[in-house]
Amino acid sequence: MLNRDTEASRNYGTNPYSGYDRVDNTPFLFDGESDGRLLPKERVVAIEVGGVDAAFPFPVIAQERAVNYTVGGVDVAVFFEPGTVSALDRRFIASSKDIGSKGVFVPSVDGQRLTFRLNGTPEDGVIVDNETGSTWSILGTAIKGAARRLAA
Repeated sequence: MLNRDTEASRNYGTNPYSGYDRVDNTPFLFDGESDGRLLPKERVVAIEVGGVDAAFPFPVIAQERAVNYTVGGVDVAVFFEPGTVSALDRRFIASSKDIGSKGVFVPSVDGQRLTFRLNGTPEDGVIVDNETGSTWSILGTAIKGAARRLAA
């Protein structure tokens, strides 16, 4: 059971870390060295395949919406979809900036390798594969075209 009467003076309906996710601010809980390739709090999709690490910055995947890449000898597809707000941007989450969502998949269905692209603009386009022309959701499911699902 949850109870709003916590006897604490804090308002639990607001964010105490407003602005924390500004990418150009140094994280207050990090005391290591920055390597300078990205801003201190840049959001990335980070994956590891067979001991090989890869990171895809959100600004890049937000623009591309579908990225085809090989990591550790394995083909991967990274999808991005706008429409998810930050929990750390503003005092009230509902008014926070859109940071989007991502999905990472093995781009193969029934032994057929698929490559993906954005059809339209980054703001309102859809992800399609070049091989079947199917439209894909952020969850790796074909929503138009052949009924298929990608492995995550």
